[in-house]
Amino acid sequence: MDDDAEGLTWSGLLSLGLVAAVMVVVGFALGWWADRLFNTFPIMVLVGIGLGVVASVSYTYVRIRSYLRE
Repeated sequence: MDDDAEGLTWSGLLSLGLVAAVMVVVGFALGWWADRLFNTFPIMVLVGIGLGVVASVSYTYVRIRSYLRE
């Protein structure tokens, strides 16, 4: 392994968790905003949370896969 290659570190793991949490919170916030706009509570909140979870899982998968290739 090269000295320049970035390995899986504690900061990398913490950033994965932080990004996952932020994606879910942003999905919730956008869903809440859309619910207030269209008066459809709680449908858009659930859709937003679902999209946030899907986005965070796919982001985590891509990042972990790049570490496993090294």
